[in-house]
Amino acid sequence: MIYYLYLTKILYYKIFICINKCRRMFLCINKKYTTYYYTFFCLQTVLIFNESIRNGFSHNT
Repeated sequence: MIYYLYLTKILYYKIFICINKCRRMFLCINKKYTTYYYTFFCLQTVLIFNESIRNGFSHNT
């Protein structure tokens, strides 16, 4: 359980960094399609990371 909480903490940290990066991209780039692309990429990264945590946790129990 402690291991899972630790991974969740990392996940939220990664999401926070990701959102900040996306926000920076949004401020720097006015082209909409580029902003959407980076936001989508960030969300994909977070989802993949989340899925890998869930899979790893289910294997451990």
